[in-house]
Amino acid sequence: MEHLRSYVIVNSNYVIFKGDLTHLSNFYEKPFYDNNGRQFLTLEHYFQYQKAVFFNDEYNANKILNTPKAIMVKRIARNIRNYNDNQWKSMRDKVMYEGLELKFKDQELKDYLKKCYFNGDKRRRFIENSGHPYWGCNIKDLFANINSNQINGSNKLGILMDRLAERLFDH
Repeated sequence: MEHLRSYVIVNSNYVIFKGDLTHLSNFYEKPFYDNNGRQFLTLEHYFQYQKAVFFNDEYNANKILNTPKAIMVKRIARNIRNYNDNQWKSMRDKVMYEGLELKFKDQELKDYLKKCYFNGDKRRRFIENSGHPYWGCNIKDLFANINSNQINGSNKLGILMDRLAERLFDH
C-alpha cells in the first residue's frame, strides 16, 4: 500500500484515508465558499489563507487565494510574514474545524462523509494516514485489526472529522 498516492480504506470501525484524490483530504479539489463569499479551491487553501490573515500577511493571503494547487499553497505558507508557531498552535484546530464545516456543506461531500461514518448502528473513526505527526498518523498494516496503540501520531484531522460527523449526523 505504500506505493498508493491516495486511498480510502474501511477497516472495521475505521476509515483510513490518504492523498489528494480522496474526498476526505484537505488537498481534495472541490471549491467551497466562506461566510464572506470568498472561494477556496481546497481545505488546504482555506487553512493556509486563514493562517496568513491571522498574521496580517495580506500579500501571502492573496497569493494563496490565487494559487491553483494545494501543494503550492503549502509551500507559500512557509513564507508567511510574522509567523509565530506558538500563536498559531493556539488557533490551528479551530481554523481547521471551521474549514471542515465549510467544506462539508457541499451535499456531495456531506453524503460521502455520512456514508463513511456509519457502519450499521455503529460509528467509524476517521484516520488520516499521511504520516504527519500532528494532523495524521502512520499505520503500516492497513488491513490488520487496528487498535488505538497502532495509531502513531496525533491524527488531529481525523479527530476533527469525527467531531464534525458526530455533530452533523448524531442529532
